[in-house]
Amino acid sequence: MRISRKFANVCPVSLDVIMVERSCSSIDEFERIHSHLITTNLMRDPQISTQVFEFLVFTGDLGYAQQIIRQGDEPEIKIWNSIIENQLINGYPQEVFAIYLYLVTRTVLLNKCGKLKEVCQLFDKLPNRDVISWNTMISCYTSMGMYREGLGLLSKMGAEGVSPDEVTMVSLISARTKLRDLEMGKNLHLFLEESTMKISGSLLNYLVDMYFKCGKIGEAQKLLGRYEIDEVDVVLWTTLVSGYVKSNERDEARRLFDEMVERNLISWTLMISGMLNRNELLPNRSVVTWNTMLNGFCRSGGFEKARAFFDEIPHKDVISWNTMINCFVKYNRLEESFELFSRMQNSNIKAVQALEPFIMVRGCSELAYDLFSEISEKNVYLWTSVIAAYAMAGHAQKAIDLFLEMEETGTKPDQVTFIALLSACSHGGLVDEGYDFLSKKSRVYNIKPKMQHYGCMVDLLGRAGHLEESANFITSMPIPPDVSIWSSLLRACRCHQNVKLAEHAFKHLTETDPLNDGAHVLLANIYAKAGRLDDMSRIRMKLRDMGLKKQLGYSLIEQGGFVHKFTSGDIFNPHSEEIYLMLNEIEMTLQQQGLQETSLQHRERLAVAFGLISTSEKTTIRIVNNLRICGDCHSFMKVTSQVYNREIVIRDNGRFHRFQGGQCSCRDYW
Repeated sequence: MRISRKFANVCPVSLDVIMVERSCSSIDEFERIHSHLITTNLMRDPQISTQVFEFLVFTGDLGYAQQIIRQGDEPEIKIWNSIIENQLINGYPQEVFAIYLYLVTRTVLLNKCGKLKEVCQLFDKLPNRDVISWNTMISCYTSMGMYREGLGLLSKMGAEGVSPDEVTMVSLISARTKLRDLEMGKNLHLFLEESTMKISGSLLNYLVDMYFKCGKIGEAQKLLGRYEIDEVDVVLWTTLVSGYVKSNERDEARRLFDEMVERNLISWTLMISGMLNRNELLPNRSVVTWNTMLNGFCRSGGFEKARAFFDEIPHKDVISWNTMINCFVKYNRLEESFELFSRMQNSNIKAVQALEPFIMVRGCSELAYDLFSEISEKNVYLWTSVIAAYAMAGHAQKAIDLFLEMEETGTKPDQVTFIALLSACSHGGLVDEGYDFLSKKSRVYNIKPKMQHYGCMVDLLGRAGHLEESANFITSMPIPPDVSIWSSLLRACRCHQNVKLAEHAFKHLTETDPLNDGAHVLLANIYAKAGRLDDMSRIRMKLRDMGLKKQLGYSLIEQGGFVHKFTSGDIFNPHSEEIYLMLNEIEMTLQQQGLQETSLQHRERLAVAFGLISTSEKTTIRIVNNLRICGDCHSFMKVTSQVYNREIVIRDNGRFHRFQGGQCSCRDYW
């Protein structure tokens, strides 16, 4: 089937979170996005795959659509209709006919009518049947469970002079595996060995799976010994683990499992089920084994199973509690994380490490201090955690007071303590205090400052508007400044709109890290705000030419046990209609107060609108941002908190913002 390939330079529709704020201007760019959708399994989502095909039909790039179809991603009937219509408009009637026959052999229509005889008749009428036609017919048979009929087509292919490809062999080996036909499977393996076809990771995976399922472990091991296994091929490694587990070779399964570079949920589940079936995870086993498996669930995306597994652990130790609390934090289950922390305290476990992730995400510095006060044995790690919590909440003086209290107890601060302390000074604009603590660090505690400490001072001076002093401080540093130092100065230049110094910081930053996308975006924004639109366009063009992309921002909010993710302009949330109605209501309310809003579709606003419609009155709305909140959204949150009498807590990548009664805890200093 020949389909013309052409690409119109147009902007696509939005594709889930990957496509938001990313307008494709070339097919190469779209291919990168499509590759990401495949590796993250998002192409399995019918809604997303449909949008991919809609985009390709919209741009006229049917050649790329054909490639995707060959890989096994089948579009819906309505997309096929659009493709046919597109081909008719462009004057390709023969291709329309070929598409129709292709649809039939791919069982798109077969599943609708079930007339196999008619399908075979149409297939027989196809002129110049190529390997794709034969593959689709084989797939037609195997998808209906007619494995022997599908296998019978191999000899017919050869008679017509058509050589099988990798897709053909995968289909045939899979069919033999399901039939447990070892002899024919070996013949197919021999055919591969004698052909010029390369044994890919996918083919090797199917061959190994066939030998395991036919009970021939030795043959599978011989096969593995002849080919180099890609250590990051999770699918093949998981097939091996599965084969050994199901063959009662648990020691070999565990050895391979321990060697895996990447472990997915399937491989963890296989190992756990295999060990459970052999009584290796009974209550009398070591808690280390339980904790290892719990950590596997938490790291591999199996939150619900992790929670159920945690409840089954008979004797939980400090690692068990810490692992599960961190799992709650990872998935933004804030209320549940608090409940679990309370359960831990009631169990008399002295898990001070569990306090940090909880308070750092929740942003409840006062609650953090209350929990901190209940712990009798306080170490420097715990003191530092609460100091950091105060710093991120903008309570600089409370952080300093707590540090002084720590000194009175005789607890010596460490490097991290001073990072938290200097960060508090930075968020509070306490320049003199920052200099004092930097000096005290070396003078009293003989702790040599590191890059992070100098970075805090540069950030402190920059936030306070002392840009020239900040630049001079960098020059006087006893160690060469790194990217983080120049980034801090560049961010400060954006806040205080110092274009000349921003260019100076950008120059030094990109000399060390020329592909730093954040630096380019910052400078472009500085130029835009200064009205230097030509310079802004130049930087953005440079960004595009280097293949760099602005980091995609998102906001997370938990409701009803689920975490909802929003990106700017997001329309994929099930409650999108109600969310945008609420945003319109907010806009009207703000206009009545003389405020004009133009950025209502920003991710934070979508999240807070969702919070307003999905929670009861007086409930605090908690949002987590992966990027810094913009100034417009910061003002929006202050007004919204006052109008709707709601407390709104937003954690961005730098600090917590607690909006209440029209004010923010940062006092507009961030």
